[in-house]
Amino acid sequence: MTKSVDKVNVAGDSRVQRRSATVNQKTYGYLLAEPVGSYSHTVFLIHGFPDLSMAWRYQIPLFLKLGFRVVCPDCIGYGRSDSPTTSIGPYTWKSQCEDFHELAAQLGCENIILGGHDLGAMLAYRFALYFPQFVTHLVTFVVPYLPPLPEYTMPKDLVRQWPSFGYQIQWGSEDGVVESKTLDRKGIRQFLNALYGGSTSDGKYAFDATIGVDFDMLPHLSPTKLLDDEELNFYAEEYARREYSGVVITDSEKNASASYSQILYDVIETQKALQHSLAAEAFDESGILYEERMRICLLVSGGYEYIVATLAVLSIGGSVVPLAPSLIPKEAHYLMQECNSSAILTDQDNLDLAKLIQEYTNQVSCLPIRVTPVKAYQKQNLWEISECLIDRQLELSPSREGLIIFTSGSLGPPKGVVLPRFCFSTSLPKSNEREIYSGHCAVHWIGAAIPLMKMLLAGNNIEVMRNVSPEVWWQQIRLCRITSCIIATPAPQGLMAYFRKNISRLPDKIRNQYIQGIQHIRALMIAGGMPSSAAIAFWTELSGKSPFILYGSSETAGAITLSQPSSPSKATIGRPLADVEIKLSEGDKGEILVKGPQVMISYLNNESATKLAFDKDGFFRTGDLAHLDGGEFIFDGRASSDFIKVYGSHRVPTLAVENGLMSLSYVSAAYVVSVWDYKDQQNVAAALVCAPDGVCTQSISLAKVREDLSTSLPAYMLPALLRVINHQAQLPTTRNGKILKRDLCTIFFLDDSNNLRQEVESWDKAKVTSTEREVWDWGGVQPVWKSW
Repeated sequence: MTKSVDKVNVAGDSRVQRRSATVNQKTYGYLLAEPVGSYSHTVFLIHGFPDLSMAWRYQIPLFLKLGFRVVCPDCIGYGRSDSPTTSIGPYTWKSQCEDFHELAAQLGCENIILGGHDLGAMLAYRFALYFPQFVTHLVTFVVPYLPPLPEYTMPKDLVRQWPSFGYQIQWGSEDGVVESKTLDRKGIRQFLNALYGGSTSDGKYAFDATIGVDFDMLPHLSPTKLLDDEELNFYAEEYARREYSGVVITDSEKNASASYSQILYDVIETQKALQHSLAAEAFDESGILYEERMRICLLVSGGYEYIVATLAVLSIGGSVVPLAPSLIPKEAHYLMQECNSSAILTDQDNLDLAKLIQEYTNQVSCLPIRVTPVKAYQKQNLWEISECLIDRQLELSPSREGLIIFTSGSLGPPKGVVLPRFCFSTSLPKSNEREIYSGHCAVHWIGAAIPLMKMLLAGNNIEVMRNVSPEVWWQQIRLCRITSCIIATPAPQGLMAYFRKNISRLPDKIRNQYIQGIQHIRALMIAGGMPSSAAIAFWTELSGKSPFILYGSSETAGAITLSQPSSPSKATIGRPLADVEIKLSEGDKGEILVKGPQVMISYLNNESATKLAFDKDGFFRTGDLAHLDGGEFIFDGRASSDFIKVYGSHRVPTLAVENGLMSLSYVSAAYVVSVWDYKDQQNVAAALVCAPDGVCTQSISLAKVREDLSTSLPAYMLPALLRVINHQAQLPTTRNGKILKRDLCTIFFLDDSNNLRQEVESWDKAKVTSTEREVWDWGGVQPVWKSW
C-alpha cells in the first residue's frame, strides 16, 4: 500500500507565504512557513541547481509539524530574487552568505538550523564558516564539504579533473546556445524536463552531465517523473522571470508578477475582448474608437489589472474613466451618464459590482451597458514577443482625450476633469533597483492613476503593495521592502501616530530595525495636500532626509512641482517639473497659474466652468496661493478654503494654525475650519484629535491651547472654538482618505439648528491672556463675544 507524502502545493498553499525583502541593496524572494502558535527554532534551507526555494516543498510540512519556522530563499539569480548584471560580486559565496545572514536577522533570528542541497550545500558550508555563532545545526545533501582553495580553477581544468562537470562548458559557451533555446516558457519547460530526467520512448536521455543537453531531442521527451505537470509549469514560470524581457511588475496582494511580454500579451487579449464587446460602428477603419464613443469606465482595484486595462483602452484610442469600487450602482450610473459611457472594463474582484451596475442601468435607461473582464495573467498559448508587430504609421495626438478623473468632492460635488493622453507620458529616470511601490490608494484618485503608469513606462521594475494598514506598512518598512512610495497627505500623520503609540515603546534593538527600514527608503513622496510641519519633521528626523512634496491637482494631471523641504516649517512646493510653466498672478505672489501639455482639456460637460478656469494667456487657475522665495514657490493655501476671514479684514491661513496645533505634544491630528456665528461672521474653529499617550481629552481646554500657541501665532489667528475628539473617533473622509472639512462643521461643531454643540468650547474674546500678542495684532479692534 502506497502512503501519500505531504508536500506544499506550488500553485498556492495556506501554510506558506511568499515574501520578498531588500537585503544589502538587493531583493530576495523567499518562502516563509510558520507553525500554529509559537516556534522553537528557525530552519533556514538553501536550494541548489536547477532548483528554487520550492525545492523544499516535501520538507516544509514535516518541519512545521515539529514546531519549527521555515525560511527558504531563492538564491541570487534564481526565481524571485534579483539577477545583478553589472558585476559578479553579488554571486560570490561570501556575498550570498552575508545576504542570507542579513535576511535571517531581518526576520528576527538570533540563530538558525541551516540546511543546503547541491550548490546550496556549498553555501551552507561557507555560511557556517563565516557566521559560526549563528548556526546551531548544519545539514547538507549531495555535495560534500570542500575547503576554500587558494586559487581559482578554470571550468576546463575542473572538467579535466571531474568529467561530470562537462555540461558547464556547453552552458558557458560564448555562442549562447542555451540562452537561445530558453527564451520563452516552452523552451524553458523542455530544458527543465530534460534536466529532471525526461526520456524518449526508447529510454534515451537528452542530458548528459559530461557534454550537456542535446536540444534536438527536447521535443521528443516524455515528461519527467520527478515533477508533476503542475510543478513543471511552476518551475518554467519561475525561470521565465529571467527571460530577456524580465519581470517588471509584481503585485503582492495578487501574489503574481509579469514580464513585458506578459503585459503585452494581456493587453492585446483585453484589447480583443473590448473590440468584441463594443459595437463595430464604434471604431473607424483603423480600429480606433471614434471620439464620441471613446470613454471606457474602469472598475478595478488597482495594481496589475489597472495597468493592463489602461494600456488596452489607450491602445484603441479610448479614454480611461476610473470608477471607485465603493460606488453604489446608482452613483456609478450617474457618472457613466455624465461621461456618456456604456462600457465597463472590470477585474474579477469587482465583476459582481459591475453586473449590479449593468442591471440597474438596464432598469432605468434604454442604453445597454457592456461589461468586459480584464484579461490578466493569461498563461496559455503565449507567443514569442518577436511575433508582435507595431504599426508605426498609426499615431494618436498626445493632446487627444485620454483620462477622466472625477474629483473627490472634498469642497463640493464631484466634477469630471478631462485630461489629455500626454498625462501618461513620463520623464522619470529608470532606476537600477527594484522599486517597491506602495500604491495604497484607489486608482480613481489622480495620485494613484498616474504615478504607477509612469513608473512602469519609465522602465522601472516595480512591486505594488496596496490596501495596507499602518501596522502592515511599518512591518514592510522594518523588512526594508519599500524603496519608494507615494502616499496621500493624511497617511504620514497616521503612520507617525502609530509609531509613537506602538513602535517607540519597543526595545532599542527592535525599534532600530524600523528606523533602518525608514532610512532604506530612497523616496517618500507625499501628495494630495501640504503635510503638517510635524509630520515632515518626524520623517526627516527618522530617515535623515526630508520627504518629497508633490504639488498638483486633478486638473494638472497630478504633480507639477517637486520639493524636498530643508525646513519643516517652510511650506515649500519647490520648482516646476519638466514641461510645466508656472507663474504667479501678482508677479512674486498671488494665485498659482499653470500651463503645460498635461493640463486638463476641460471640465466635463461644463463649458462655463472651463472658461473661468483659464486666464487670457491659457494658464490654468489653480485657486491656490503662493509666493516666491529664493526661486522656490512657497505654498500659502487655497484661496477658497484655506483662509478664514475674521473681523472684516484679517485673513487666517488654516495651514499655519494647523501646523501650530500639530506642534503640541498632546495633539495627534488637527483640522481648522470656519464656523459662522449668528452675526454672519467667520470664526477659527479647531478640531483636535488627542494623542493616545498625551493629555487626556478632559484636560485639553481652549485656554490651554491658546496659551500654548500664543508664542508662535498672533492673537487673531488663535482658535475661537475648540472641539476635542477622541483618537478612536471616525472622521469624515473622501475615498482617498482626505478629510472632508465641509462635514467637520456639521458633525462636530453645529447641530441641526445651527447652534454650537455642547462639546464645543468657545472663547470669550473680551478676555486676553497676558502671554497673548498685544492689541495691535487685532488692528486696534477688541471685539466682544456674545452668546450664540
